[in-house]
Amino acid sequence: MDPHRLLCDELEYKLLVRGVANTSAETVNSIKKKFRDYLFKERFRELVMNENFSCECAGEIKVCLKKINDLASFIDNFKGGRESNEAKLFETKLSHLYGRLTRLKVIDQKGSKKSLKTVSNTCKMVPVHKWGISFSGDNMGLSVNASGRVSNC
Repeated sequence: MDPHRLLCDELEYKLLVRGVANTSAETVNSIKKKFRDYLFKERFRELVMNENFSCECAGEIKVCLKKINDLASFIDNFKGGRESNEAKLFETKLSHLYGRLTRLKVIDQKGSKKSLKTVSNTCKMVPVHKWGISFSGDNMGLSVNASGRVSNC
């Protein structure tokens, strides 16, 4: 995720989720730098998240609906290609919105908080041992690495 493609309120939310509160007095560049630092730390270990983070569900839904409308108008005016800056901007905003929606907790009629269930179209990785591929010993069709392993045996 590129911090330069997020708006100030989106950056503030990203930092709030990570436990950094009250960034409203800072400049946008300093907020981007803080978020970039968190992203750098997160590359080497698990996500840094505030365990006690909670938000007002009704207000958060209003913000998300506004962002959905913004994305819809962005799609209507989209003229770039797949690798264009506009496409990367859209992908970043959509990823931010998805993360925001997955953090929402809804309160059911009994008063208990539950996470929203989301539908995902991402594929799970299938382990290599389940691919059903076996080696017959034949050198035909082997890659350079595989044939090197065979000759070194």
